[in-house]
Amino acid sequence: MTTTTSSMPAEVDPHLFPIDIPPVGPLFLPLSSLPVSIDSAQITPTDYGAFVTKTLARGKRDTDSNTIDQKILRNCLSLASSFLMTDTTIDPQFGVITWSTGLVRLVDLVIVLHKRDELELETLSCASKACSECWTATGNWRGLAECRQCVREVGEKLKKILDNDKTYKGIEILVYFFLLTSLITGQRIYSSDAR
Repeated sequence: MTTTTSSMPAEVDPHLFPIDIPPVGPLFLPLSSLPVSIDSAQITPTDYGAFVTKTLARGKRDTDSNTIDQKILRNCLSLASSFLMTDTTIDPQFGVITWSTGLVRLVDLVIVLHKRDELELETLSCASKACSECWTATGNWRGLAECRQCVREVGEKLKKILDNDKTYKGIEILVYFFLLTSLITGQRIYSSDAR
């Protein structure tokens, strides 16, 4: 076996690397091997409203039927902005409706928990954050004006359960509510105001 060491630096022991290994460059695929288009019939549309209903129903089977598992509720809320994108992109005809249905159901449950005096601060914060993320997404993507109106409406519901727009039962809420409140009222927020 012949050992070639011409491409190795002088400080490398040739006995450790007895053969030359060609450098590996970027992998190039011919354009003809890449899919040109995706058949939309192969993609199943997402449905946030159905997801919320199924997920919350599954959680109710595991516990007392009168309680609402707030951890599951928070998980559903945290997916609102993702479902906003998938529902409206994969199914432009009905995606706005399916997504809006899911968000409205979740916020209605937050209001129910508040009325029962069971609402956890973390759940309220998560709802606020979901609205804030969805508001940002609807402002950055075209054709989501209906979704933005839905966020405005559920944000107004959430705002009504606050003590004074900044606290819930005397406890300060995360900055998401402050930002959301300003979005609903149309006020401009500057970074110095959001402390």
